[in-house]
Amino acid sequence: MGTVSTWGLYPPAPAPAAGAQAESVAPDYIRDNYLPEKVNIVEISSFDCAHCRRLHPELTKLLEEYGDEINFRRITIPLSNKKEAVIAYYCAEQQKKEDLFADCLFEEPTSETQKLLDYAKQCDIDEAVFIACVQSPATRETVEKMVQAVHANNFAGAPTVWIDDQVIIGYNARLGMDPYRAAIEKSPYAKKSGLSLSSSGYDTCPWQMLICAAVAGLLLILGVALSLRRRKQSA
Repeated sequence: MGTVSTWGLYPPAPAPAAGAQAESVAPDYIRDNYLPEKVNIVEISSFDCAHCRRLHPELTKLLEEYGDEINFRRITIPLSNKKEAVIAYYCAEQQKKEDLFADCLFEEPTSETQKLLDYAKQCDIDEAVFIACVQSPATRETVEKMVQAVHANNFAGAPTVWIDDQVIIGYNARLGMDPYRAAIEKSPYAKKSGLSLSSSGYDTCPWQMLICAAVAGLLLILGVALSLRRRKQSA
């Protein structure tokens, strides 16, 4: 991936190999976003990152599937020295419109002021409040501190997703959401779907397969018994 020498300039992470998620300890700036009794997910991403753009719709679907069990936060960073999109996203977040705004920016990234303002209008964001936030020195200072925090904690590239104390770096389209689902279901606060994710491609647990086999066997026995009963009755 190479060494990043410019502050705030990060390359996208390479797609991970199988089993790329790892047990770790989330750094403080990640854990500051966590809530008790929730599956906590923090995504570090960039709107200019191709891997992030591919991950976004898939992760959105997964979050919808688990619903209230998940506490999700997104930390955005620039892939260049231009921070306009990151600042605009932060301001959208202040009005709780961050998901809609992120959809726009992942679909068509931009750092142009007018385009960002157009996105804000599309997302029904208060224009005056948004402009004041974007132009505020305090906003820029907050965003720069956030980017510095990412940079100071061995950031490997975008996207990086923390799920409690597990981290998944990059997005592997072949594996899809399997590593993310597996990490989520390790949490005691996850809605258990009963799915197990394996490299073989099967998504059912062995015990579920046994139950299915037992039910199928029982149905077969019942079918045979009914058939014999009917034969006796017709004899």
